[in-house]
Parts: sequence; structure tokens; C-alpha cells
Amino acid sequence: GTNIRIDNATLTAALPMAIDLVHFNAFATDKVVQVEWQTLTERENDYFLVERALDAKRWETIGTIKGAGTSSIRRNYLFTDDTPLDGKSYYRIRAVDFSGIETLSPIVPVNRKSEELFTIHPTLAYDDISIRSNQFSGEGGGSYEIFSLAGKKMISGLFSDNAEGFRVNVSDL
Repeated sequence: GTNIRIDNATLTAALPMAIDLVHFNAFATDKVVQVEWQTLTERENDYFLVERALDAKRWETIGTIKGAGTSSIRRNYLFTDDTPLDGKSYYRIRAVDFSGIETLSPIVPVNRKSEELFTIHPTLAYDDISIRSNQFSGEGGGSYEIFSLAGKKMISGLFSDNAEGFRVNVSDL
């Protein structure tokens, strides 16, 4: 027979994931976002990081939940984001096992309306201000009035339904 000599070899094997994720969801309630997930099994699972992003690219960790280690029963988890972002944001979980191997969940978008009727920027302006409202989406717009600190009406007008908001010139005030 022929002898074959191997000097270097790389063996790549697929390692089992730390968790079998059955369900993952995030949804807005009145003032918070609930993040919930369920695992079918967990293998050497140390903890979960709950992550949030405004753009689905730059993630920040907003919470840590202890994992079950090794478990072959369904487990339900719940995390409450008490300081959610207004508008659209994204959530995911990152399971980290005892050896540091990470498993990412799918990404879930959440749309949350601001509690404020309007946002106005900048608050100190010499020319234009931007006014935005997500409360009237789909209703065709509305009217606005701007008052001085003394209560005198300075400007009024109409605006159309526009997700980008509208600008008002305040240079003559």
C-alpha cells in the first residue's frame, strides 16, 4: 500500500447550539416593551443578554437573564424594557453558554408611539422649528397654534399628515 503523510489538518465540526429557541417576541404595551421567549432545551446555557437597537445595527445590552444551565424542559422567559425607545426599534436575545459561545435570536421590530402629542426641535430657535407628531398618522393632519410665554397667540396654521413632520418659520417672533 501507499503511505500518506499529513502535516497539518483542520477539522471543522458543527457544535450544537446552546439553546433550542421555540418562540421569541417583543411587543409594546402602554409604557414598556415586553420581551418574551421560550426554549425547548438548553445546553450549558449561562445567561441571556437582551439587546435593543434603533437601527438593527448598533445593539445595546439592556438586560441580563440567568439561563437554566442544562435543561430538557420548556422554559419561559420574560424581560421588561422600562425605558423603551419611541418609534421603531429592534430587539433580540443573545444566549451565552458557559464556554462563551453565543447564539443569536431572530430580530423582532417593535413600533411604539410616543406619549407626547408633539415633539418640537430645537426648543430654542431663531429661524425654523420642526414639529412632529405620530398621533395623527392617517387622519389627514391638523392645526397648530404657538403662544408666547404671556399667553398671546403668535402663529397658527394647518399641517398635513406627514411622518416627517413640518417646519414653521419663527424668525419674526
